[in-house]
Amino acid sequence: MFENITCYITILGKLISNSEDAALLSELQIMKDIYFGSNDAVARFFWDMGQEMMFDIRRSNLAKLLLDMEEYANDQWHLWLTRMKLLIVSLIGVMLLLVLTIVQTTFAGIAYFRP
Repeated sequence: MFENITCYITILGKLISNSEDAALLSELQIMKDIYFGSNDAVARFFWDMGQEMMFDIRRSNLAKLLLDMEEYANDQWHLWLTRMKLLIVSLIGVMLLLVLTIVQTTFAGIAYFRP
């Protein structure tokens, strides 16, 4: 039983790195009824607990989940892909704004020279 509690705290320690993470997990009701006063205190608690625990991952029933989390965190591809998506959306927005500005300028020029 203690291994499951240790595994749960280890997983939460890996998921929570700041107060925004704690707020999101609380909002999604993954963490319920944890009263530390603030999300920052929750983040500090799980970070400290995760650092201090001695835990043999091979004995856990959630070993695959923990290993997958480690692999995902160490893989930079998902970060690059997210940044590229944001860059593409930003470029599309800039191009649309530029085209609309040119169209507006063209119609303003037409209206000025041919009233």
